[in-house]
Amino acid sequence: EADRLAAAAGPVPAPRDEDAALRRALADATHEALADRAWLAEARGGDGDWAGLRARIAAIDRPVFPLAGADVVAAGVPPGPRIGAVLGALREGWLAAGCAGDRAAWRAALARHLAGA
Repeated sequence: EADRLAAAAGPVPAPRDEDAALRRALADATHEALADRAWLAEARGGDGDWAGLRARIAAIDRPVFPLAGADVVAAGVPPGPRIGAVLGALREGWLAAGCAGDRAAWRAALARHLAGA
């Protein structure tokens, strides 16, 4: 219960948010946490279709970043802290893109990133 309450304290999507924004939120929080946040925002008197937002959140699959450290190593980066930095930069791009793109697309982005493009 304490963990659920802590998760409910995060950023609240707005009923007017596009699906890309909801996917970004789901990349960092569970469906349950986002629904709880919507319930709390509605209880505080927030305007909008909160029931509709909760339904939209439930209907979206939780996105998972398609790359891992092994992908970065396979691309030629030696084990070490640079792997985390590369993954972090690419994950930021993935979030900015609304968590879109498959593994192949992000492996190509990894190659461009490492090439300095």
